[in-house]
Amino acid sequence: MNDAVFDAGALIAVEKRSRKLALLVDTLVANQRHIYVSAGVLAQVWRGHARQHGLGALLRTDAVVVVQIDKPAALQIGLMLAKTHSRDVVDAHVALLARQLNADVFTSDAADILHLDTRLTVHTI
Repeated sequence: MNDAVFDAGALIAVEKRSRKLALLVDTLVANQRHIYVSAGVLAQVWRGHARQHGLGALLRTDAVVVVQIDKPAALQIGLMLAKTHSRDVVDAHVALLARQLNADVFTSDAADILHLDTRLTVHTI
């Protein structure tokens, strides 16, 4: 099993207590895999509401790694967006992380991620 990159849809599914995502998270943790989350994805989803208690608990575990967009990543994201005629910086960061980490992407919109990089392994949640 590979590490995972979660997009906003995956984090929202965690927030909504999706059984499918709970099983996935349990499997990743049991196999000592990581869940990578772009800081941009976290900003899209996090509102600090009480209903996000489960998501907050997941974010506090060692399994989750939140990744910033640094200068080298920003340059690569810009090139990816130019190549694919896309505009979504956050989706591009998700795709870049998955490529760099050889990780699977878990998303609610596989088409957006695959448009950025058709070589990725993408799972629709």
